[in-house]
Amino acid sequence: MDSQPLLAAWMNLQRMAVSLQDWSKISFGSVRKEIQRLERRLKFLRNEVFTDAIIREERLLEQRLCDLFEREEIMAKQRSRIEWLKEGDRNTSFFHARASARRRTNKIKLLVRDDGSSCSESQGIKLMAEHFFEKLFTSEQCESVEEVLEAIPCKVDESINEELCKAYSDEEIKEALFQMGPTKAPSPDGFLALFYQSHWNFLENDICRAVRGFLTGDEIPEGLCDSIIVLIPKIHNLVHLSKFRPINLCNVLYKIASKVLANHLKIFLPDIVSEFQSAFVPGWLITDNALVAFECLHSIRRQHSKNPFFALKIDMMKAYDRIEWSYLQGCLTKLGFAPAWVSSVMRCVTSVRYAVRINGELTRPVIPSRGIRQGDPVSPYLFLLCIEGLSYLLQRKESLGLLHGIRNGHQGPPISHLLFADDSIFFAKSDPRSVQVLKSTLQSYCNASGQKINLQKSSLLFGRYCPEAIKTCVKDCLQVSNEALQDTYLGMPTEINCAVTSSFNFLSERVWKRVNGWNDRPLSRAGKETMLKAVVQAIPTYIMSCFQVPTTICDKMKSSMANHWWGYEDGRKKMHWRSILFGRELLKKGVRWAVGDGSTIKITKDKWIPGVQAGMVNTRFPIPDDVTVDWLMNPERNAWDEEIVKAVFNDDIAREVLQVPISRHGGEDFVSWPHDKRGLFTVRSAYNLVRSNLFVVAQSSNGRGQHSGANVDSQFWKALWTINAPGKMLIHLWRSVHDCLPTGFQLRRRHVPATEGCIFCGHDDRIEHVFLVCPFAATVWDAIKEKFQINLCRRELCNMRQWVFDFLTRSSHIQKTVLAVTLRHIWEARNFSRNNPVITHPRQVIHKIVSYVDMIVQHCPKDRNASGCDLPLPVTKWTPPPPGMVLINSDAALFQASNQTGLAFVIRDHSATCMLAANKRITGLLSPELAEALVIRFALEHAKAEGFQNVLMASDCLSVIKRIQSGARDLSVVGVIVRDIKKLETEFLECSFIV
Repeated sequence: MDSQPLLAAWMNLQRMAVSLQDWSKISFGSVRKEIQRLERRLKFLRNEVFTDAIIREERLLEQRLCDLFEREEIMAKQRSRIEWLKEGDRNTSFFHARASARRRTNKIKLLVRDDGSSCSESQGIKLMAEHFFEKLFTSEQCESVEEVLEAIPCKVDESINEELCKAYSDEEIKEALFQMGPTKAPSPDGFLALFYQSHWNFLENDICRAVRGFLTGDEIPEGLCDSIIVLIPKIHNLVHLSKFRPINLCNVLYKIASKVLANHLKIFLPDIVSEFQSAFVPGWLITDNALVAFECLHSIRRQHSKNPFFALKIDMMKAYDRIEWSYLQGCLTKLGFAPAWVSSVMRCVTSVRYAVRINGELTRPVIPSRGIRQGDPVSPYLFLLCIEGLSYLLQRKESLGLLHGIRNGHQGPPISHLLFADDSIFFAKSDPRSVQVLKSTLQSYCNASGQKINLQKSSLLFGRYCPEAIKTCVKDCLQVSNEALQDTYLGMPTEINCAVTSSFNFLSERVWKRVNGWNDRPLSRAGKETMLKAVVQAIPTYIMSCFQVPTTICDKMKSSMANHWWGYEDGRKKMHWRSILFGRELLKKGVRWAVGDGSTIKITKDKWIPGVQAGMVNTRFPIPDDVTVDWLMNPERNAWDEEIVKAVFNDDIAREVLQVPISRHGGEDFVSWPHDKRGLFTVRSAYNLVRSNLFVVAQSSNGRGQHSGANVDSQFWKALWTINAPGKMLIHLWRSVHDCLPTGFQLRRRHVPATEGCIFCGHDDRIEHVFLVCPFAATVWDAIKEKFQINLCRRELCNMRQWVFDFLTRSSHIQKTVLAVTLRHIWEARNFSRNNPVITHPRQVIHKIVSYVDMIVQHCPKDRNASGCDLPLPVTKWTPPPPGMVLINSDAALFQASNQTGLAFVIRDHSATCMLAANKRITGLLSPELAEALVIRFALEHAKAEGFQNVLMASDCLSVIKRIQSGARDLSVVGVIVRDIKKLETEFLECSFIV
């Protein structure tokens, strides 16, 4: 089947699936039953007399149990669909509970038909689902298609088509695969992406050939494009099929091909999609639309006009599932996509066959004639291109004067619509003609594309002073009666009134509901920590990216999380404007001009020199305020004129100016955010900037130490949290350092009744005594320190925190693991002895510690060796390029003593003959990444000048190579050089970049 790689790969996967099922039954059987058998044997041994033979058997049983627990936890995690919590900390019971809850929630017990009758029989429910999706995916007669398509301009030029249609490389296919979640929902054939990723070395050749075959028109094997529809209830106890959220499970082999197409397309979306959309476009944020909508709605509320504006938010019914294939193909063609690429996309769309999973059973196949799949990697981008028809149709109506967009301020651009996938909002005047034009435009788009507006879920917003007669007229014309738009749009509040706290109460309520639903869940403390960080702390992040949430709300959220963590049972006016001003001041402080041609940057007034604020540039002589940076440049070489720069500035500033990179090809000056590696503003980088400027170290005292993010001792906290040990042990160590464990001393200190004295020796049981001084603990440590060559330094003990931090500074990685494990087991032995009549023997604890450390080394390896020393780097052998090509090796170095940066490269052919070599030094110490980018540009310029046409560019800086190969926006100083490199790349017949 060499001539049909797609068919061969698919048949091999089918045969492997059958073999793996048989192997799994034979090799694994019932993991739970085997665990129970071994646990019974282990319990029996622990009740016997403590001998060396029993210790050896006990260790073997523990190792076997550890393997089984790990396997059971992974299986339970996959069934639970929990992605934010990693296995390895024995949260199996939580995974089982979550999987059981999912089954109960997703089970469909009853469905109601359109005529009001109900059905509860399994077969009847399956037939209802089958008929529902047959009707949903059946094409209807399209009207107004030409009207919509005529409004769409050609946006895809020949260069874009050339990139889209170029041959698909193995590297692109691999990248598409490894971008997928390894354990996302399984595909119809049963294989996860993890299977392909784990065995890529063996599968690479077959999978790459199969994917290329699919994308270039090979015959599609039966079943490859099959998709299972899983119905996810949006709320509990749903009885109408139209209310469920259908999710499509596609085969991973198909998803790889679709992902390759999506990766090709998304690079060019910013050039194709209009600025009125902000969904799925690389570099564009959902908050862009949310903030613009916030301002527009604010303007509508405040307006006093005889013909006021109104806002209409529409909800599309089953937006993805109703897209007509003929309309999709027409949009792609009208936008200018090449026929070959359109054919590949339509091949993905039209080859599907559905089956609906109802309570674990599949219906008969459904053959669609319209719709795009939710869950298909390319579908979101195709939907954006489809809805572009509506955007351009509205823009045409505006150009004809039939519609008028709202302006935020007299100089603001008119905005008639904002689109976020199927979540759209429109702005228009409330006169009858404008309302009718908006209605007919929406109807034309729906008739052409197959979309249908859900009038019951759509909503309107009018100004405070809009007359009731106008409201009634608009509602009657649009047939929308709901005025609920004043609540939220894209998850953001659309209005913040004087009672600022009340506008954000929903955040604290959402956090409270989430954590109070978890109190009885069987999570370990480490799992609880992960849940708080991954789930709860993510709730307010989106809102906080646009608004400064009041302190009161933050305190409420922190209180809910603290109560959950510790096991608890049971405003001023105009604040939002102040928060916007705070964000503006932060932007003014953080942004910096990046030099292109220098024609728009004022030398003394703008912020463009690293480390020098705007208006703080000191020159040797007065310079007019309107003199721009291009005066300091040599226009012939498009570089700094060193003589002028040194004449204008003092030596320190001149040195900084000369280190600012300039593109060889000029271009416009642009604003960059230097606190992000790509020069783009992000909430994370802004938060870090504020944190670095406003940070206040928390007060530390015994029992209430500073948090782990404090600058003081930050390296010690990092050392603690990176210890190779389960999370529960790290949290126990953290609590020990803070002296917040319930020792008898701490309990009595808080007036909680507790037994006087240490359970083992009767002395005062402070934290230091329990873990280090007590004879029981000392016996354990004496054995452990000999086993792992540990120097305890107990004589230098001042307090627990000081001792642990001192231990971390002088210990290897394995010794740090031993510390966490030993403290945990000493604590467990203390608690067991306190609550049981039998006192634990130190030898038992020592045995458990050694076994546990061995288990961690075997089953929880990290990228470090046990000695704490760095492993020697593997020796890399130079590999010659193919005949006809030259290989360029480049490198950069920083010379601290002379304050210089060195650049060098060598060019060799396939016979290892040196064709060219060069080096140069630059005054000043550049960042390593900028230096590596400069040396690549330096090398390619020389290669071009020498006439080499086929080059292989090698660098040891992976981050720069990724920047060059990426299509994402890059506004950083390194990005300036990367753009030059990309321009140089096009001037060779062949130019590739490798690490």
